[in-house]
Amino acid sequence: MSKRSIVPAELGASGDLPSPEVRVLQHLAACRVIAVATIADPRHAEATSRALLAGGLSCIEITLRTPGAAEAIREARRVQGMLVGAGTVLSNGVAHGALAMTTPGDTSMSTLDEVERLMLGQSARVVR
Repeated sequence: MSKRSIVPAELGASGDLPSPEVRVLQHLAACRVIAVATIADPRHAEATSRALLAGGLSCIEITLRTPGAAEAIREARRVQGMLVGAGTVLSNGVAHGALAMTTPGDTSMSTLDEVERLMLGQSARVVR
């Protein structure tokens, strides 16, 4: 049984840089494991991200469960090569610069067609 990649091979073939959305999807597809962290003190976010990256993990989801979570996301984004996501997003506008986010209780999944549309330069918005 072959796996179908969500990242079409023709993307970037022309020499053009892929869009930020495509780069996030490509990074997520390559990660395999996403570290989930609840960081109480944002001063620890950058060091945590560096340690994860040194250990081979290049994706982190910082949960929005502490007062310092927004600052922790900003600090973690200082680490080049680390994809930073926000977790436990409960309302619009609170991802604080994260490149990806998760919402508790959302069991809907984007379809392959929706992902491919996004990757071909169309809207990143998925309306349910």
